Amino acid sequence: LALCIIYFNNALLNNLFIFFIIVTVILSSLLARYIFAGFAPKILTKEKLNYSQALFQSTLDACIIFDKETKEIIECNRRAVALFDVADEISIKGLFLSQLMMRYLSDRSSNLELLMNDIPNDWHGEANFRTQRKTEFEAYVNSITYFTNEKAYQMLIIRDISSYKMAGKELASSKEKFENSAKVKTRFL
Repeated sequence: LALCIIYFNNALLNNLFIFFIIVTVILSSLLARYIFAGFAPKILTKEKLNYSQALFQSTLDACIIFDKETKEIIECNRRAVALFDVADEISIKGLFLSQLMMRYLSDRSSNLELLMNDIPNDWHGEANFRTQRKTEFEAYVNSITYFTNEKAYQMLIIRDISSYKMAGKELASSKEKFENSAKVKTRFL
């Protein structure tokens, strides 16, 4: 009888332990589901975005929208914040275009005069910028003018092309080395 009671208690403890593990796994998965499915998107977006806002914020290019008449920046996307290495959108919004260019346009930029004064409608070209930490990068700039409620706005789309330029320089250097080695081989033969 004593052996039966000990066996029954061990079986009960084993089953209780297994039950405890199953309940823990279920509760932790429910908690993870709540955290990652329900809570995290609210942290990431902070507000619900409509379709055009979602496209504007998710593009890989920096976008800056300013009033065509006053040149005051009214909107920028997350990529602009990251590209210029500023703390948040507030560091860019509210500035005038000339202030933005004075802060972030490099003195070595080929279109310095044009970008500092008045950017033409539907213009595109290359420029050199610098971040908040003074790191310079080359960029392709595209300007688009659009109208909303009879008011003209202009959007600057800035794409960092530093890596493309660097790859082009490395490719040209490799090509030159290859041509030199081909000439040496030809002379040797």
